[in-house]
Amino acid sequence: MLAPLSEPTIKRLRPGFPAFAHPDNPLDGWGLGFDSDRFGAILDALAGDETIGVIGLAIDAPAAGGADTAYALAMAAHAVRIAASGKHFVFFNNTAGSGPNAQVRDRLATARIPYLTGMRPALSAIANWLRLREPAPDATTGSVVQSAAHPASALGSQLDELQLHDALAEAGVPMLPTLVVSSREMAVEVAAALGYPVVLKGRAPHLPHKTEHALVRLGVDSAAGVMKAYAELAASMRRLSPLDPGDIIMQPMLSDGVELIVGVRNDAAFGTLVVVGLGGIFVELIKSAAVRLAPIDVDEARDMLGSTRAGDLLSGFRGRGPYDIAEAASAIAALSRFGVASQGVIESLEINPLIVMEHGVFGADLLFRRSRLPDSGSIA
Repeated sequence: MLAPLSEPTIKRLRPGFPAFAHPDNPLDGWGLGFDSDRFGAILDALAGDETIGVIGLAIDAPAAGGADTAYALAMAAHAVRIAASGKHFVFFNNTAGSGPNAQVRDRLATARIPYLTGMRPALSAIANWLRLREPAPDATTGSVVQSAAHPASALGSQLDELQLHDALAEAGVPMLPTLVVSSREMAVEVAAALGYPVVLKGRAPHLPHKTEHALVRLGVDSAAGVMKAYAELAASMRRLSPLDPGDIIMQPMLSDGVELIVGVRNDAAFGTLVVVGLGGIFVELIKSAAVRLAPIDVDEARDMLGSTRAGDLLSGFRGRGPYDIAEAASAIAALSRFGVASQGVIESLEINPLIVMEHGVFGADLLFRRSRLPDSGSIA
């Protein structure tokens, strides 16, 4: 929803409009016909309102020229003039078919005014810019999520998968119990304690994609099966990683849940991005994902789920479900806060799958990349 214009701003605008007009947001600066001087006065009136953060200018200026290009160039000239005072502008074509007009783009470039194609991308860019300028506080504590008390703040540069696993659980992202087993006999004892069926995985720092290297054994449901799976994984690890054999981990096996992929990425230009979509075997088949600037709250996480195909499955499909959307949204919101707090330590982090059950949510597997940039602190 666009904010209404203030009364002082409306008063300044009235001379540029007929007596019967009611200036408001969005504002038709064209009126009964385009006049460059009148349009400039309208922009001056808007630019004088300190509560307006960004002025968006919309017109059709096809890449091939013609149509309203002359008017667009006049509008761009006024925007460049006013931008020198520090006011922010975004210029965009109403339609997205032909791309930006080169003449208009070159004129706007002198003031570094972005020129976008399509109204929806432009409005999304404005919304994300405003969120980036004013990061949301942690909804549970009222403090900025980069607080030293956050579990991500304790992560060291020599970050390990299991250390990250524990830190995520402490930060409010439920993770499956994950135990290292160092022999076939120990594996059988741990499996009995966890309860069958179980999952065994081989892991090493330089082998992040376990499935691609056949280092995962699912649904192992007996002591004999555990011993066989352990022996196979140990042999594979010695072959794949002779200098660093890594280790073998065990988790309980979950079934009948919806598998999500959730992740965060710390970008030097945009801040922290959080991504949500269908995971597991569907991640490549159904390329449907939602992306937001972090941190997000539970309501925003629900909106993200609802905007993807995952939302349909979580709500119940063909006699299965509904699933625990509330816990899924809580875990996604917690991951978004974790991502912000991990700036300077983690470049990207992916949980695939995050398994959503009818009651409860559990992260099963991690893939992460350490930050390659020095810690630059908070985004200004």
